This record gives sequence, C-alpha cells and structure tokens, in this order.
Amino acid sequence: MKGSKSPFFVNVGFIRPHKPLFIRVPGLTKGGQRVDEPVSLIDIYPTLKDLCGLEGPTFTEGGHPLSGHSLRGLLEDPEGGKWAGDDVAITAISRNWIAPKEMLKMSVEKLRENQEFSIRSKQYRYVYISDDESYLYDLANDPIESRNLSGDAKYKKVLQEFRKKVDEL
Repeated sequence: MKGSKSPFFVNVGFIRPHKPLFIRVPGLTKGGQRVDEPVSLIDIYPTLKDLCGLEGPTFTEGGHPLSGHSLRGLLEDPEGGKWAGDDVAITAISRNWIAPKEMLKMSVEKLRENQEFSIRSKQYRYVYISDDESYLYDLANDPIESRNLSGDAKYKKVLQEFRKKVDEL
C-alpha cells in the first residue's frame, strides 16, 4: 500500500474521506437527527442555494451547470427524505501536485491517471489506487476498515460495481 493509516492519522496516498457533516437550519432541522445517506462536500453549495431561495444559473456563459444536489429533502425528513443524488459519495485526490496551467494542457486520460478514488456507499468503501491496487471495506461489519476484502471472491460483484463507477468517471 502506498500510504499507511491508523485510527489517528492517514499518510499521503491513502484517502480517508468519511467525515461527519453537521448542518443546522433554524425552523427546518431538529437536533440529534442522523442521515446515513453518503453525501459530498459538492452538495453544500446547491443546498445553500436551495435553502436561500436563490434563482438563476449557477454558471457563467460557456460554463458548466452546478454539480451536486441539495440536501434539503434529507434535512426536512432524515429517514424518508427525497435524495436526488447518487447512492455513493466519490472523492478524488491527485497523486502528484500539478500546476493549474499545466492541468489545462493535459488530456482527460492523463489527468485521470494521476487520480486516486474513494467511493463510499451506505455499506462499503472502495479505494482505487490503480488497476493493481484497490481496497474494499464493509463499513457495517468493519467500521475501522481493518480488513481489506478486495481479494475475497465473495465480494467480486461488489468490486465490479465499484470499479464500473471508477471507469465512468
């Protein structure tokens, strides 16, 4: 493994994106509620836009529409709320720092080769380093991620589903 991890730290090269997200909206949320849906930081801006009632495009001429999804449905009803987002949260980090000007010159394929990915569902976390190195953890049975299941034939279908998501990025 390129990096090392423990419950206390993560060394460079190993993604540890599972962090709690706390949101309080006066008049909308109640304290002590929990949502188990995996969401991403990219969902914060659409949530703020939605909660503030902001209208209009979220991009300039020639730009791209806003990524992410509003968390409003989950905030209103943590157990049965509507969620328009994906069933996984995806985190990508670069193996090596690349200057923004250089990134603009690179092909999508070259940029992707420099990425490592973590994909988290309600039950699993999959870490893709390369075609030869990946990790799968069953968060329901191993919340501290101490047992890599990527070599276990019992999880072959789960691994294939996560790998397909990486290939679609």
